[in-house]
Amino acid sequence: RFSETKNVVEVAIGAGVECLRRDLVHMITRQSSVTAQDLGPLLDSIGKEGLLQRLRCLRNVAEIAVIADRHRLCLDTLRRLVLQAMQYYQEPNASEGLDAPIFSAPLSRASCSRALDSFPLVEAS
Repeated sequence: RFSETKNVVEVAIGAGVECLRRDLVHMITRQSSVTAQDLGPLLDSIGKEGLLQRLRCLRNVAEIAVIADRHRLCLDTLRRLVLQAMQYYQEPNASEGLDAPIFSAPLSRASCSRALDSFPLVEAS
């Protein structure tokens, strides 16, 4: 398979894309509030045509998961936000991942407090 330069480039790109996909899935699932099975169709094998769109959608969902984790939202809230995003990106008109919609989930008092505590304090000058 490596006898032609074209094949080497194709294999290298394929390996890089697979590593990126695995990293994004890990970012989404590392808190254990969402499983790889929850990610559904975005993990199904596809042809080259839809690959970048699915990676873009996974990246958008991973950003939501990382931000929710960074601001110490409870796992239920993180799960709700990720599942909303997954549902949104499975819709045909949103499957390219170019939009950045706003998702919301109710916060408990404890979650609000933890989220506010995650922001650094700035002293007034």
